[in-house]
Amino acid sequence: MLDTYFDAKIKHKNAISEFASLLDKINGVSISDYSKKLLKLSGINKSFRTDNYLDSIEYQYILRYFTPQLNVNYHHKYLNLDLTYPDINIRIKEDANCDFKETKNGVRNRGFLESLVTLNGDDKVAYTYDVFNCKLGRNELTSVKKLLHDLPYYADFSASTLSKSWEATETTSSYTYSTETKSTSFSSQLADWKYTITCSGRPIFGPPSRTHSGLIKNSTHSDAYLMAQKAADELSCVELHGPEYFKTGYVDIEIQ
Repeated sequence: MLDTYFDAKIKHKNAISEFASLLDKINGVSISDYSKKLLKLSGINKSFRTDNYLDSIEYQYILRYFTPQLNVNYHHKYLNLDLTYPDINIRIKEDANCDFKETKNGVRNRGFLESLVTLNGDDKVAYTYDVFNCKLGRNELTSVKKLLHDLPYYADFSASTLSKSWEATETTSSYTYSTETKSTSFSSQLADWKYTITCSGRPIFGPPSRTHSGLIKNSTHSDAYLMAQKAADELSCVELHGPEYFKTGYVDIEIQ
């Protein structure tokens, strides 16, 4: 009967407290016995902050009965506490204080699968990124330590590591280009070339992307690529459209 009631009535995590109060009246049944079912309910969250995890429905009614394995990692401008429970992985995030260090440029080869997914044969990605020195501030460190004091866990790390500093990177622009001539007949031919650069909104669900095109006249294919890359480096999406924008997409050139 209890299973039938659960399947019929308990559809969202907001109903968990009601279900828990029912179990309190039944001898020999604990809410932990239903953990797998409860963790599959609509609305179950897997990401928290240090100041709201212990008060969450997920912890108060389900995960408090279990002791997770804790892993601490430093990712971008955050310290992450990764908790591995038997049936779910939880991430708890805390902000870091970060100071700008330097701006760097890099190039990487596009993999075969990445080229297939994007339906684009360009084989290099050029990008610019800012580097920051990050560390937990005093209040943030206190918040992490308070959580760990109140949360049972298994871990192979020393609390002193919470005071370490780390480098974080943030990409500010990127574009792809090919090292190959798209048509050998154009390798030394002078022609006019159109290039396209895209400014994308930040975050992913932010404002729509904006495209900028230019024309490189009377140039060889290889020289046109170099000039298009230079134009991409010099174009500032932030100045043109605001701080939520960054450069991305392809330096895509085609003969006119």
